[in-house]
Amino acid sequence: MRLQSVGTLEYAHPSFVDYFLASIRLIHGLTAVLPGVLLLLFLPLELPVGGGTFSTFLMFFGVISVVIFQSVGIYSEEVFSTLLRFRTMLVAWAAAFSLLIFMHQGLGMFSYLEAKHLTFWFISSGVLFGAERLMMLALFRRLMAKGVYLQNAVILGGTDNGLRVAEYLAHHRDIRTGVLGFIDDRLERLPKTLADLPLLGNTRDLEQMIREEKVTQVLVALPWFADSRIGQVINELRKLPVNVLLVPDMVAFRHANKRITEVGGLPTLIASDLPLRGWSPMFKRIEDIILSSLALLAAAPVMLLLALA
Repeated sequence: MRLQSVGTLEYAHPSFVDYFLASIRLIHGLTAVLPGVLLLLFLPLELPVGGGTFSTFLMFFGVISVVIFQSVGIYSEEVFSTLLRFRTMLVAWAAAFSLLIFMHQGLGMFSYLEAKHLTFWFISSGVLFGAERLMMLALFRRLMAKGVYLQNAVILGGTDNGLRVAEYLAHHRDIRTGVLGFIDDRLERLPKTLADLPLLGNTRDLEQMIREEKVTQVLVALPWFADSRIGQVINELRKLPVNVLLVPDMVAFRHANKRITEVGGLPTLIASDLPLRGWSPMFKRIEDIILSSLALLAAAPVMLLLALA
């Protein structure tokens, strides 16, 4: 058994997700070069005779910035989360802008750009990236208020674990998954409402909802000792156009630090790590110093520009 991380959005409205991410990449590329365009249009820069070179570079820089953002993980599934992600965006933008600094300082290109111009460029684009993220989160909140999600999910099993899952998702909700309610075959023994969510029906009702495309994701929260029942349910759901996810025991997450490792290929939750002993603290300290030094070197060009401005 090999543990493999898979984004659930690969199966949720793929065309919408692809178009949305393509739009975000386009906006980021334009944001990266917008201050440069403003400098080109409104400031009396002493451009060389071949002034078109700078315009060509702006297009190149926009594309390279998006590529760097992609490598840093800006366009991962977390883009749909409720996280601000300011730090990640700042690191990605600093990495992209370091390329511009290198071409300006190291290669002597675009000498007509002064330090104050580059400082304006870096800060203004950074502020715009942050504003765009805030606008995106506001859009997500408005859509969620209207009940619009990328995936409509139901929790299969009105069990204690199913209730914990519902409570967890209620406190950590984002636009990726909206829980419609519970599905359980014990309709006569359960209340009509569980964890402030309605009991929608039994597995036959679930099949009908899936065929009507009202449900795109099923969270199976049946007790683990009901192995035969879980296998039967999964075999039935595999015949339908729906994502089926097995929910872990939420009690285990209370005692674990939410990190997963493998023991002989078996995924396990880490509850506690062995404290560093012997030479390990020294090696850890050396590692921290090296990584911090590399980070400072990467950020040095930007900090130098800020100091010169």
